[in-house]
Amino acid sequence: MDARYEGYSFIAAVVDAMRDGQTFGVAVQGSVRSFNDLLARRRSLTPEREQGLIGELLVLSHLMDRLDQHEALVAWLGPDAEEHDFVVADFDAEVKTTTSEKRVHIINSATQLSQSPGRPLWLISIQLTRAGASMASMCLSGLVGEIRHRLGVNRDTFTEYLNSVGWRDDADEMYRTPYMLRSLPAGYLVDEQFPAITQPRIDMVVPQPQLVGGLTYRIDVTSLHAGTPPAPLSDFVGAN
Repeated sequence: MDARYEGYSFIAAVVDAMRDGQTFGVAVQGSVRSFNDLLARRRSLTPEREQGLIGELLVLSHLMDRLDQHEALVAWLGPDAEEHDFVVADFDAEVKTTTSEKRVHIINSATQLSQSPGRPLWLISIQLTRAGASMASMCLSGLVGEIRHRLGVNRDTFTEYLNSVGWRDDADEMYRTPYMLRSLPAGYLVDEQFPAITQPRIDMVVPQPQLVGGLTYRIDVTSLHAGTPPAPLSDFVGAN
């Protein structure tokens, strides 16, 4: 990466500090701290990605309570950018997290809500809200620490997964915003009646569908009837 601009800016910051009367050593230390903060902000997760990762880690933590730790980590495909976030023995699950008052979720492709052949697909809807000083609060940094503490030989794998989505341990203080559940998580079976935009449906109605790409849309499942996915997620969701 070409870092000439950053290098020049760093040197300029040191020179400016020395002109203000700081010694060379103090000026360098102050500039290093400032640039570390700047670089951390530049590589930070967006609030939406932070919230989405909280939702996935809540599901992962639940699976660790129900399955072998290694099996739970293997089931978590989100960090590998697969179509669905979790693939357990009998079904797939796509986890969506929102801070809106309604269950409005962003779908990022025409394949995200497409079933794999012979496998049911469930959308797991999680609603968060800012927790303030609530004792029931959670944050991304705290969830990462709790799961790491529970893991044994699989801890390095978990860290690799986190790094693949942009998490950095040296920036964990940026992810301490407290959240709490706005409502109990809900599950929705993605079947023929579910309002998903999928590639087969696009192929049926859009001329030259191969020219359509980059699809992103919002879906509001608030009024849909929630169901109960099979174990091991049957007791993760609540009644609608």
